Amino acid sequence: MQLSFRYKLLILFVSVSLSVVGIGGYFLYMRTYALVLDQLGSHILDMGKTASYLFGPEERAAIMRLTEQTRRDAIKLDPAKIAAVPEGETLKTLKPEVAKRYMASPDFLLIVQKLRQIKYASRSKVRAYPKGDLPQNPKDEKEDPFRLSFSYIAVPLVGAKDYTPSILLVDSNPQKTEDNDGLKPATIFREVSADPVLKKTFSTGQATRGQEFVNDQWGTYLSTGIPLKDTTGKTFAILGLDLDVASEVNGLEQLRWFGFAIMGGIFILTILLSLYAANQISRPIQILRDGAEKVREGDLTTQVDLKTKDELGVLATTFNSMVVQIRDYTEELEQKVKDRTAELSQALNQLKASQTRLVQSEKMAMLGQMVAGVAHEINTPLGYVKNNLMSVIEDVLPPVTSLITLGQGLEQVLKDENATEDQMNQALGQLTEAIDEIADMELTETAKDLTDDAMFGIQQISELVVSLKDFARLDQAKTKAVDIHECIESALRIGQDKYKDYAQVTKNYGDNIPKIKCSPAKINQIILNLLNNSVDAIKDHIESGSIVITTTADDQNVHITMQDNGKGITADHLNQIFEPFFTTKGAGVGTGLGLAISNQIAEEHQGHIKAESKEGEGATFTIVLPIHSDDDSEADTKVT
Repeated sequence: MQLSFRYKLLILFVSVSLSVVGIGGYFLYMRTYALVLDQLGSHILDMGKTASYLFGPEERAAIMRLTEQTRRDAIKLDPAKIAAVPEGETLKTLKPEVAKRYMASPDFLLIVQKLRQIKYASRSKVRAYPKGDLPQNPKDEKEDPFRLSFSYIAVPLVGAKDYTPSILLVDSNPQKTEDNDGLKPATIFREVSADPVLKKTFSTGQATRGQEFVNDQWGTYLSTGIPLKDTTGKTFAILGLDLDVASEVNGLEQLRWFGFAIMGGIFILTILLSLYAANQISRPIQILRDGAEKVREGDLTTQVDLKTKDELGVLATTFNSMVVQIRDYTEELEQKVKDRTAELSQALNQLKASQTRLVQSEKMAMLGQMVAGVAHEINTPLGYVKNNLMSVIEDVLPPVTSLITLGQGLEQVLKDENATEDQMNQALGQLTEAIDEIADMELTETAKDLTDDAMFGIQQISELVVSLKDFARLDQAKTKAVDIHECIESALRIGQDKYKDYAQVTKNYGDNIPKIKCSPAKINQIILNLLNNSVDAIKDHIESGSIVITTTADDQNVHITMQDNGKGITADHLNQIFEPFFTTKGAGVGTGLGLAISNQIAEEHQGHIKAESKEGEGATFTIVLPIHSDDDSEADTKVT
């Protein structure tokens, strides 16, 4: 569907506005998101670094003892079972009674108490674990708006190649409460891959904060890991803190939807403003377009009524002036066209007459070459026919005439009643002697050989005359279904005197080549032209010339290929050889019309001629002619 200019402007304005608003809104949201994440991350990282000072030598020694004890008392777990723990899930490594004993140990209670102090650092009191209260900040201190969801101690899992599965040694809420199921000591935890804080902290030995918010079955939080190191500087445990950021993330989500609402309002406003702007811009353009359409349809009286003072108004005035000028120029041009048409018509008639004379001249030149060649070919068999007849007259006829004379003498003696027996014997003896002499001379065999040779010569002369008659009818216009091989043979017979001293012709005729509907005399003309060109390219270039004629056929066309090993054609000349009057032959040798006429004849038959050549490697010409069905093979059509 073709959109009008108005709607194109509307789409452009809306697209640009949406792009600007969308990019700006997205940039603002991402900037706010990054700022909130950075502020919360810095805060929890500071909290973790400050909280790590609560773990002095006593607490660190307690963590080490708990680590060694849990590794010693842990259930033997298959590595595959550990690897099968889903991300964010846990796997207990201590039996319930062992875990209960650990949770009552002084070391465990000491670490839990420190973790609870960290988790509830902003409260006035912290419930001691397992009972009692521990004073914290003064009572008038307000609760910190940032609330920790979890505080815990994690240690590496022995034998693990990376730190993705870790041991959560102690949690601030090891027993089940209202909002937490509790985490028993020495529990394997597979960290969430979306934000692997523990793995980064174990790997680098540096305090690490989360790079993004994590949302899972425990809530929405931001994590940090603080390494706890021994006296040698080796990280033996990590203090992990998870900050509850549900309210902040909800705020960001509200900001996002608020941004969508603003963008929607801007979008609606943009559409309204764009409609107004598009209408103001497109209306004058539409008027100009309607005027231009009328002019295109030929109405040169059209005038555009647009009286604005802006650029479009100037354009309308220019348009009206242009239409008036076009009308004047058109009237003047029409008269010039009439005068020029008359001149061109006369020139065209003269050109057609010149073209006809040129084509006829080329045909007559080729016909003269054929007649000269045929005369030479006829002269040879005619010579030995004459010689044979002279031999019959001089060698055969005298003995036969003598024999006839003796026979007549014997006949007269036999008719004479007064003839004596001696006269009869004498006449018979002379006849017998003459017959023996003729027998000894083998005149019968000689006469038969001479007459056979004479008949062969006469047959050759007859074939040449027939070929010349068929070939020379260049004015033949009617087409008929012909065997292309007969055309080739006819051309070869006519051109034999041209090529026999320079090239050996090899014929590779294809099987089952269908007949084609064509003017045979004109196809003969093409073949003879190509044959003459091949001979001219071979002469004075190579001693043992070769011309290979191949015929093939596909579903639609018959292909006649003539390949020679002559001097070839240069790449520059190859694209010009079918142009009239273009020739590479010397002055007086060629007219430059042979290939042009041949290609014209092929095109008249809905075919064409292809040429391929490399200089010094010969040339290949392929005549492509269409195949016609049997139904129209005898149609009386004409090739002009």
